[in-house]
Amino acid sequence: MNDPYTDSWSRAARAGLAMLLMAATVAVYSNAFGGIFIFDDFDAILYNTHIRGLTPVSRFLNAPPSSTASDRPLLSFTLALSYAWSGYETWGYHAFNVALHAASGLLLFGLLRRSLLLPLCREHFAPAATPLAFAAALLWLVHPLQTTCVTYIVQRTEALGAFFILLTLYATARRLEPSASRIWSILAFAACCLGVLAKETAAAAPVLALLYHGLFSEAGFQGLRKQARYFVALFATWSLVGITVLTGERINMVSNHAEHNSPFAYLCTQAGVIVYYLKLAFWPDRLCFVYDWPYVRNVSSVVIPGLGVVAMLAATVLGYLRRQAWGFLGVLFFLALAPSSSLVVLALRADEHRMYLALAAPVTLVVCGCYRLGVACFARGRWPATLTTALAALVLVAAALALGRKTRQANELYRDERAIWLDVLDQEPHNGRAHLGLGMERLKSQKGFEALPLLLMAYARMPDAATVLNALGAALILRGQHEAARPLLQTATENNPRFVDAQNNLGMVLATLGDLDGAERHLLRATELSPDLPEPYMYMGWVRIRQKRYAEALDFLEHALKLNPNLTDAKNYFDAAERALVQDAVARTSLQVKRAWERCQDGRWIEGLELLYRARRLLPQHPEAAHYLKVVTDKAESDIGATESPEPELLHVLATAYAVQGRFEEAVQVGELAWRTAEASDQAELAAKLKRHADLFKQGKPFPDEPADR
Repeated sequence: MNDPYTDSWSRAARAGLAMLLMAATVAVYSNAFGGIFIFDDFDAILYNTHIRGLTPVSRFLNAPPSSTASDRPLLSFTLALSYAWSGYETWGYHAFNVALHAASGLLLFGLLRRSLLLPLCREHFAPAATPLAFAAALLWLVHPLQTTCVTYIVQRTEALGAFFILLTLYATARRLEPSASRIWSILAFAACCLGVLAKETAAAAPVLALLYHGLFSEAGFQGLRKQARYFVALFATWSLVGITVLTGERINMVSNHAEHNSPFAYLCTQAGVIVYYLKLAFWPDRLCFVYDWPYVRNVSSVVIPGLGVVAMLAATVLGYLRRQAWGFLGVLFFLALAPSSSLVVLALRADEHRMYLALAAPVTLVVCGCYRLGVACFARGRWPATLTTALAALVLVAAALALGRKTRQANELYRDERAIWLDVLDQEPHNGRAHLGLGMERLKSQKGFEALPLLLMAYARMPDAATVLNALGAALILRGQHEAARPLLQTATENNPRFVDAQNNLGMVLATLGDLDGAERHLLRATELSPDLPEPYMYMGWVRIRQKRYAEALDFLEHALKLNPNLTDAKNYFDAAERALVQDAVARTSLQVKRAWERCQDGRWIEGLELLYRARRLLPQHPEAAHYLKVVTDKAESDIGATESPEPELLHVLATAYAVQGRFEEAVQVGELAWRTAEASDQAELAAKLKRHADLFKQGKPFPDEPADR
């Protein structure tokens, strides 16, 4: 090629750099594989029975309400893949997250390289497009701000959304090539579809693609008419957001936060948050797993950060309008943060995982800016080219090692749930969510006395949070204070009617306090909300035992054990229900046998035999029932043998006795003799009645299925 700005790196060299990026990612996150499940992982993974299989696909639309996986079917699908791979061992989940992160880094590498080779950037960056893209991707991959998305398992939802945004942009960049294949248009459309199924923030992908095309294509926005079909297809994927989010649980969660907080106050607060994000991008000294970022209280606290953000936004708009490549970096930064840093009120004002994709903007800006500075110095003859290159490589390695070391240190916290919450409290002593997390960790260890003061501190900070109320109620349950737990759990279910755990705990408390009807109502509601959760079925079995409805109790408990065969309490309840059912059957059978013999002694033989039949069906081995049946049979046979012309009623008694014992051939013979004898003696009504009974004997039934009223 004669073009001096064409990339001089061979395909093999670029492949080698890609391998280095993957190796660096694995090296930095190799200690993350021992990380445990924590916080939102429990609802989205451990308590999410919908991920325990890969079919049918519809199961991924039914994640537990209010969990991170709710209304995000692609996230649920990837969690199911991890479960199929490693069950509840965390290494499979971490392996997927690390692989996803590495794949995103490769997409960023490819996107930056091709962007720097486009006409807009070619003059300044083409000779170093590959090393610059490599440097930016490397720093992005090893940066400790990415830890939350990679090591905190359930936050792969953010990484998935970012991956598909990058894939959309990469495909859009490839479409700018003169002989671009149609496959890139199809790939971009598929990426937009999958992105919004992983996280709703991926809806920014079509906007970013449009702005990228308008800036980097030689025709600019004037050439968009020719691309109308492509962008209409991309924006059409927004309909999936309406299907999965606007009609689902997540929109209710957002609305709930908006009811309690002003969108304007939230927006003002985000100015300081964005400035803090940028500070962490350049100096990630004190990372925090969960922030309890306060709302702005006065104008003075928002003026300085607000002016900074407005200035950056204005510079972005101005740079973009002037067709400066760095303007798109600003667009990427602000659009990536827009869903969580605008007027949409979220529960957390600040969260490090939101910077996952946005971090690519400052990192790329610094790398390319340093390169331009180095080129300027070299052009003025201050340093030799080789020295400049060596110095740049040394600085890159040093920065990557420093960031990677910090990332590995952050990964260590995810090995111990208690350690990560203590680290948060060390930075923010009044963090309500940290007290909640630490309290729940104590609850899982069955240490209710240690959990209670922690949860009370969380309650002081978040008195209306259903999770706090539920956890506090659970702590009181462990201490045996069910009466005190009841109002807390009732408020939790009122504040969040779809909170399955609160419904389940309240049902258990009400059952303990003797309100079985109330317990049944809340437990059945829990089974409706999460049909595959075993605990509500287990406690419904317990309620049915208390109601002495033992057969129904066995059905509920059998279903609970089918969902989780290791539920010890369910096994114990099942055994108790079986014993109670047998005891109840013995008691009921003995009463029926007693009543049957009373009927027989009064000469009401057929009524007595029917009661004996019902008793034997209830408990076939009941000894008294068998004894009295033999007595009736022997007496009927004796009376018939002592008479030359036995009465049809007596013959019918013997036939019925045979039928109750299962001797139907004899029952049919004697029964026919009975009705024929009645017919011969002109007892037409009796003969018809006895004939109907004889027909029953032919069907293998001593009596009709429905018992007669006695």
